[in-house]
Amino acid sequence: MYNGLPDTKVWDDIGPAEVGCYLDESEIACLGRLRTEACRMGGDIVYNVPKKALRAMVAHTRDVKKADDAPAPVDAGSGAVEPLLPATAASAATPPATDGGGQ
Repeated sequence: MYNGLPDTKVWDDIGPAEVGCYLDESEIACLGRLRTEACRMGGDIVYNVPKKALRAMVAHTRDVKKADDAPAPVDAGSGAVEPLLPATAASAATPPATDGGGQ
């Protein structure tokens, strides 16, 4: 939990988390609710937490990979090349479907 921005190198923002806390509830219990909501959202970082922890931002840490560790990108064009037919030629090439019965 951070009052300001997290000091991790990279993270993915998930969004704001908001909890309802009772007036007579302790600050620790309210922070616990906020942490539980962040976990429910899939986050492991809660930042921009104000003095009264009712709303904060949730994020998820990301691993930093060096260029050598990154897997090779998958090339979408690595398969066979099939030309696209114009819409009019494609509809003329396929015969109309029949339902097999007549009424």
